[in-house]
Amino acid sequence: MTLSVHTVALFALTCTASAAAPPDPLIQLDSLRGGLDTHLIIGNGDLMAFIEQDGGDLVIGTSKNDVWDIRLETDQDLPLVPIKEIVDVAHNGKDGLSPGKALQELVAANAHQQDSYHRNPYPCPRMTARWRLPLSEEILDATIAPDGLATIRLAGGGRIRCFVHANQNVVILEQDTPGAAPTLEAILEPEIIPAAETGREEDCHWLVQKLPDDLDVPGITFAAAAVGKEGRYVLAQVTNLESDTPRKAAIDKARQALAIDAAESLQQHQAWWRDYWSRSAISLDDKDLEMLWYRQLYFMGATIRAGKASPGLFAPLTNNQPAWHGDYHTNYNIQQTYWSALAANHADMLEPYNRLIAQYLPRAQWLARKIYGVPGAFYPHVIMYREPADPETCKAVNNRQYLHIEWAYTLGVTSFTVQNLWWRYQYQPDRGYLERVAYPVIAETARFYESLLQQYRDEDGKSRPPTVSPEHWGWTSNLRKNRNCTFDTALIAFNLKAATEAAAILGRDAADSAKWIKALDLLPDYPRHTGDDTRIVDVENAAPIQYNIPIPSTVVFPGDQLTHFSPSADKDIFTHTIAVMDSNGNNDMVINSIARARLSMPDAYEYLRRESLARLRPNGTLTLNRNEPQYRFNTFGHYTEMYGAAAAVSELLMQSVGGIIRVFPAWPQGKPAAFTQLRAIGGFLVTAQTDGTTIGPITIQSTAGGPCAIQLPWPKANLGTETLPPDAQGIVHFETQAGEEYVLSEAGLK
Repeated sequence: MTLSVHTVALFALTCTASAAAPPDPLIQLDSLRGGLDTHLIIGNGDLMAFIEQDGGDLVIGTSKNDVWDIRLETDQDLPLVPIKEIVDVAHNGKDGLSPGKALQELVAANAHQQDSYHRNPYPCPRMTARWRLPLSEEILDATIAPDGLATIRLAGGGRIRCFVHANQNVVILEQDTPGAAPTLEAILEPEIIPAAETGREEDCHWLVQKLPDDLDVPGITFAAAAVGKEGRYVLAQVTNLESDTPRKAAIDKARQALAIDAAESLQQHQAWWRDYWSRSAISLDDKDLEMLWYRQLYFMGATIRAGKASPGLFAPLTNNQPAWHGDYHTNYNIQQTYWSALAANHADMLEPYNRLIAQYLPRAQWLARKIYGVPGAFYPHVIMYREPADPETCKAVNNRQYLHIEWAYTLGVTSFTVQNLWWRYQYQPDRGYLERVAYPVIAETARFYESLLQQYRDEDGKSRPPTVSPEHWGWTSNLRKNRNCTFDTALIAFNLKAATEAAAILGRDAADSAKWIKALDLLPDYPRHTGDDTRIVDVENAAPIQYNIPIPSTVVFPGDQLTHFSPSADKDIFTHTIAVMDSNGNNDMVINSIARARLSMPDAYEYLRRESLARLRPNGTLTLNRNEPQYRFNTFGHYTEMYGAAAAVSELLMQSVGGIIRVFPAWPQGKPAAFTQLRAIGGFLVTAQTDGTTIGPITIQSTAGGPCAIQLPWPKANLGTETLPPDAQGIVHFETQAGEEYVLSEAGLK
């Protein structure tokens, strides 16, 4: 039914003051001496810093998303292993060895301590400098405001303020009472990188660091320059990716920033953050979860910026040897970094990730041919910054390609890697973006899957290509536990459906589209462990285990293949599986929280609250594991993937899986809550409130036009002068025009 357009004003929230702006301060600490737990984190999405106390000094450690030691030394790697060789060894053994023993030796030979991933700490992002300020008195407390302004109060009444300017790559430090000037320090690691060149030019202290060249990629040169006077100091940073003369550019940038009036400079900085926070807001009768949401969005704003390089696993860096190379792990980690941006109405923030994946496409196409002998594109589970797109131009062994002998062969990772490109289109529809950026990648990965599924058809008509459950089992004799992975089936289905829908939108590739739809019929049912307690498991022939990545949950999220509107029998088995599933706590919190919310499980709210607060550090960041002594074995830095916790909070308040909006689908009864402009699939901005019992009017702003679907929280609704009766699932549909707002209210109320 097509309805007339009703333009209305946004209704007032019951908690306007709370929902209009984030809490101030966002973070408050009594000490900066607790290492990772008490770092103050500031940044502008490109240049980042942590602030801590070291002895009697205040230390500001900086890093920049485009500063990587890019060396990948593959000279001791064995040749890349095609999937057919693994299959042959798994079934037939090798050199007189049984399949099981031969697989063990194959893995050991290809994942040894001298391979390109294990022998050196690089490739990895690197810290750029430290700025050290002697303190004349003890720190009383420290805070971070929503605008990224860090304020350190001293016991004698003085204050130090510090921020990374939102619009330029400078750190600005101001003292109420001028004292000693901060000194600039290079990061010294003579065994790994050559010493920085340092010097002075009139009022400016500078350093220049040339990182070593790779055989195929030139090393990055970066410069830092510090100037200051009368208690106001500026530290600027520039790389040779930004200027052919980074030292001069850094000195000029520092002097120009210092010359700007301090109040004007701060106002320019604050204006950017005001716009950032104007995109969306929440107000909850649970200040812990409300703070969790705002803090993770703050960290995103401080460490991610459209047009800049994507952060890796950690930001800001705290040392030059980050765990797992601080790289882009795609079997879940780096994707999760960006999930919160979608519903929070910051979909533009996915640009660094999507550009990284789109630029990798030629290499992914080469890998599909090299490893699987099929067309299309195959993405491995580890990607590094500035990898040459065309492997054929590379001189290094294996065309400068690292490929883990087990985890890289998880088939669902390819779809998982490109998923954010499709979600970005769904949440912020833009035909130009779809055609230029997303579709080429999504279509090529669909071609890969369709070709591979055709190759491995079984007698029952289903296809079970060889795979490895994400970080479980490895390769097993006769591929007994390397077939029909739940994670793969869900994510492959997601990719094939997305490619088909995208092709239809663009009006192209009809023949391929028909193949992709047909390939969906080749996917087998999700494997089950049957008996007294039937559950979904990760692969055929496996019993339930303690999962490192919660594989059964991935069908619900991020796979999007099981929803609130799925058949009851399917929902029942997944709900039970998730409720009793055992995870080791490494990689499960966000995925499980969202899966529970999607299924409206009774414990969704309590689960998220319990698991997130158990990981909370005093400075607002989240540890990967529960922040308790027995679990503190993954405390390697500030995990960017934990920004995804804000997405889990949003899912309690509003969902739009399959393009159907649901408001407060997993928020507990009895608790008031309100949200403004959470973004839904289709480009709809949704605003709603509840007093804990009754849900008030729902305002929907259409940014792209087109049909809108929402499951009503009432028996029926009014839209303007018209009453909308829902279908059997409680859903109403209406047409929208871009730029217009629509208010749905409960019908029958006076």
